[in-house]
Amino acid sequence: MTPVEWSIHPLSEHTLAGAQSVMRRSIAEDFGDAYDPRIHADVDDPMTHYAPGNGPFLLVVTDDGTGEVLATGGIRSGRLKPGLTPQHVVDRYEDGRHGQLVRVYVRKEARRGGIARALVRAVL
Repeated sequence: MTPVEWSIHPLSEHTLAGAQSVMRRSIAEDFGDAYDPRIHADVDDPMTHYAPGNGPFLLVVTDDGTGEVLATGGIRSGRLKPGLTPQHVVDRYEDGRHGQLVRVYVRKEARRGGIARALVRAVL
């Protein structure tokens, strides 16, 4: 992919479908994981899970020329889901004082251009 100019923005209705596409593609292609509604509920409905305000959020990186979503990344509560993670780890993060860097995915075609580095800095 030819280097492009890109920008980082909060998730919006305008970028929703593109963000979901990047996340679903990365889950399937990069991790070889099948869809699981217990794990991927935030991908199905990111506008609810990452609503603007004083809590979890998701950022997207868009190509300035085309508007295409190139990457996603966000932060959410560090609480883990019982039954999907060993219980001693769930217990360790139950207090809600921790956050998780989540859904940091860059389309394969857009990698090696500093997008992930800039996105993680913006999230943090």
